[in-house]
Amino acid sequence: MKNHKGSEGKFNIIMESINTDITVAELCRKYGITSSVYRECRSKFFESAKNELAGNNTGKALEMEQLKQMADDQAMVIDVFKKNLRREEKVMAIMELNRREVI
Repeated sequence: MKNHKGSEGKFNIIMESINTDITVAELCRKYGITSSVYRECRSKFFESAKNELAGNNTGKALEMEQLKQMADDQAMVIDVFKKNLRREEKVMAIMELNRREVI
């Protein structure tokens, strides 16, 4: 495996440990990780799975809601900027027409 440090790599290592008869020591040697790193990944894996099955993903749902709100807020700010820009462009066009009429 090329990269075992990313989340997919860690997932694959844990799945290999579950689906094969390979020992933890062999697995750690194979991927060049320590047993403590393996145990930490395994604990996080099972904790996440347990929370997902129990429906305890409210933290992620809250984060998603906050991100959606931020996106909505940014969209409103962009709209305000666009409206102001259009007004400024109109004012500049009127000023240019007035300047031409004076000359």
